[in-house]
Amino acid sequence: MSRVICPNCGQLTASAREISGYQYRESGLDNVWLVGGVTKTQCTNCAMGSIRITREPQLLQVIALDLLMRPGPRTGPELRFLRRACGLSQAELASLLKSRRRETIAEREGKKTTGLNFAEEIGLRWVLVQAFHDYVTRSGNSALEGRDLEKLWSFAVLFRDFAAKTTMDRQRTERITARVRQNAWTVETKRSQAA
Repeated sequence: MSRVICPNCGQLTASAREISGYQYRESGLDNVWLVGGVTKTQCTNCAMGSIRITREPQLLQVIALDLLMRPGPRTGPELRFLRRACGLSQAELASLLKSRRRETIAEREGKKTTGLNFAEEIGLRWVLVQAFHDYVTRSGNSALEGRDLEKLWSFAVLFRDFAAKTTMDRQRTERITARVRQNAWTVETKRSQAA
């Protein structure tokens, strides 16, 4: 422990210590744990304590990048975290999704699961990837290291291709052919391109 100036009262009466494992609830996510980079300060003068996270803006963007790249659907709290990491309000995200009301975004963020089907999840993820990319490329917004920016660019290209292929696959229709054999109908299903 070392003596430091208290961020609350400004006196040299606080002690600071590194915390090795810290549940980062301030992020809005219950499943984020930090190993290193966290300092706890406690003041003997004003009895106030505080937590300081090293390079917190970078940490938040690294978490957002991980959530964008992680497979599977997002939870409501993860959706809220990503929307904020993109610098978007609920109304702005609803507008980007073109068919959502702000209240719908608020409802989805408040639930454990967003309740989106596969196609909606792909659409939402693509909008968030684009919005995050746009946000971090604006002057003064990126706290990411070069390697993380490279990850984002690569993932954006891969996800764009995946979303395009998935959309193409979803645009296919299934042709149903019913055939009568020995006075009984059977159905054959074949995938074909939509006309």
